[in-house]
Amino acid sequence: MKKIFIALAVLLGLASCKIERDLSVVVQEMMNSQSGLLVNDLGVKYSITDQSEANSILKHQRVFLTGLAEPSESATYDYTLEPYEWFAVTVQDCVKKSTVEDIDATLGTAPADVSHAWIQAPYINILSTVSFDSANDSFDGELNLMFDDERSTETDLYFVLKNKQTGKTWEDETLSPEKVAFGAIFLSFPFDQYLAPGFKGEINVTIDWRWFDPNPIDESLPYRSVSDKQGKYTVTIN
Repeated sequence: MKKIFIALAVLLGLASCKIERDLSVVVQEMMNSQSGLLVNDLGVKYSITDQSEANSILKHQRVFLTGLAEPSESATYDYTLEPYEWFAVTVQDCVKKSTVEDIDATLGTAPADVSHAWIQAPYINILSTVSFDSANDSFDGELNLMFDDERSTETDLYFVLKNKQTGKTWEDETLSPEKVAFGAIFLSFPFDQYLAPGFKGEINVTIDWRWFDPNPIDESLPYRSVSDKQGKYTVTIN
């Protein structure tokens, strides 16, 4: 679970590094594995400098990575890349609300926090925090982003992050604070299929989720009660 907790610090604090050359660039973004290279969502291609590291990273379909890049004169890639930290990203399709009969039973009701969300077509990218019993050593469950096709319009898209989790979570009062663990998970959901054909311009994206209320006594821990949260984002589709 070590990397899971580092993820929050990397994303929210931004990793710092020494720029040794004027043309060096610090990168911190989602990338896809493609033909032995990493390719970001804008099509920029990176070749990883360390082959052993490349072998580990390129096993994954998509990663969130921070590192130092330098321009390349190669015809096959744009930059060479020295990775500093990287995390595997789960890529999965959204679930359409109208196709699910019993939403809570199918997708779960456990709380999951949207610690950070950003949209880079064609993906909605989410860093989510979940709680679990530290005796289990890791999160055991499934996170889904449900597309609310009943509320959505051409310019307003609505999504709900659902957590189907087994075992004890922080809202279970039989789980003591000493035994709770919090972990972060990177997720990417393609959303371009929910755009109107040929759509160009601004769209509003709303994401709902359930998370624990702040603890009025100890702010370092959340409170046992749960409430609904919401994030709103405006995206330009070119």
